[in-house]
Formats: sequence, C-alpha cells, structure tokens
Amino acid sequence: EPENSKYLSRNGTLYERYTSEINGNFRSCLRILQYAVARTDDEIQLVSPDSNFLLLEISDYAFQDCISVKSIVFGTDIQTIGNNAFNGCINLSKVSLTTSLQSIGNYAFFNCPLFTSVTIPRNVMSIGSAAFGYVDFSTKIDEFAIRGYVGSESEAYATQNHFTFYKVVELVPVTGLIRDPDVAEYSVAVGKSIELGIEVLPQGASDTSIIWQSSDPSIASTGQGVLGYNMFAYCGNNAVNGIDAGGTLWGLIVGIVTTI
Repeated sequence: EPENSKYLSRNGTLYERYTSEINGNFRSCLRILQYAVARTDDEIQLVSPDSNFLLLEISDYAFQDCISVKSIVFGTDIQTIGNNAFNGCINLSKVSLTTSLQSIGNYAFFNCPLFTSVTIPRNVMSIGSAAFGYVDFSTKIDEFAIRGYVGSESEAYATQNHFTFYKVVELVPVTGLIRDPDVAEYSVAVGKSIELGIEVLPQGASDTSIIWQSSDPSIASTGQGVLGYNMFAYCGNNAVNGIDAGGTLWGLIVGIVTTI
C-alpha cells in the first residue's frame, strides 16, 4: 500500500501522520482520515496500526455511511471524534468510548438508529450538535439514554436535548486508615479485650467497612475487639491490621503488647 512521510495506509484505512505535544513531550501521532466504506467488518477496534504512533483522532466523515459496522471499541489514546465521523452507520448499535476522549463533534453519531444508549466518560469537555440520539434533524431515537457523571458535559447534553440521563455512580476508594485515638501500642491482659477505633480516608469513601486481621492469632484475635491469648509478655509489630473493602491491607494499624 503506497505511503509517504505524511500518510499511512493499512487494510483500506487511510491515516495522517503528525506530531503533537503530550505532557511536555513531542509524540508521533495518527488521525484516521478515511475508512473503506466497502469493507464488511461488523466490529471495529480503533487502535494504532503502528506501535510507534498514538492514534489520537477520528477525522470528520471518516466512517460516514459504513453500514456494515455494528460495534466500535475506541482505543485508549483517542481524544477527538470529528464532525459526522460515524454519520449514517445505520447498523451501529454498540460503542465503547475511551476515558481519554475529550471532544465529540457535531453529528458524530447522527442517523445511527440502532445506537440507543451511550456511556460518556468524564473527560469529555465538548459534545457537538446532534452528536447522539438523532435519526434526522426533526426525529430523535426512541428512548435514547445517556450515562454519565453529574455536572459533566454529558449531563448538559442530555438536559439540552431532553434525553434520559443516568448518573454513573463513582466509586471512591479508601486511601488510608488513621488510628482513633492515635495509639500505636496497647496492653491487653490475657482473656481481656479492647475496642479499636479507626478513621477511614477520605471522608466519602464508597465503602468504609474494615476487616480486622491479626498477624498472629495465637497472640491476639480479632472480633468485636482485640482479645489477648498468650500467657507471657509479647510485643508484636503491626499485630493487628485492617483490610478495606477493595482488598487493600493497611499494615500499620496497631502493635499489641499482652501481659500476664
């Protein structure tokens, strides 16, 4: 397939090479200019055909009227979908957008009547006119729905176009545990127990449940409190640890000293 320093052709798809500054570094990049309408692929994965280049853009009209396409998965680097990029893909029903996506052009998925719902990533800052949910300028797709983040561009687009909006529930992971009170070492008599207090960070973590775990159950067990078992003095580092709902072990909670 003929190519030169500016263009690259792979399997009937024409790409344009260019250089872009990303995070302070200049990178070799690609944008898709044209996909072969005659191709019969029903699923397309939009990834770079060359590991030396990042695929960042889908140009205007690049996939227009590709009627065989039913499913599209966007590669992890794509930032821009151009105007009319998938206009007229009448059999397209499933699209998986990438979290790197920032801009979706006018009429990007116009006249895609089987495409009835979409999840729009948080980083999308711009959604063009009639980009989703329209068969023509006066007809909307029945019950078209958008999933997105509260306060995002996706919610604004849904509101402006009177589409159903479902908020994405964002899981906030635990980032740390703090002893409360901040006591690193306890004395526990044999057969006695103490209650351990803990503050889960950040405030608003999705799941603040903590599983206590003893590094040596023969020394101290965990339950409602910490119960001393041994009949001799013992000092253990991080004898009782906490495991958050995501499975992360926080190994700096409490050192236990038990005495006769």
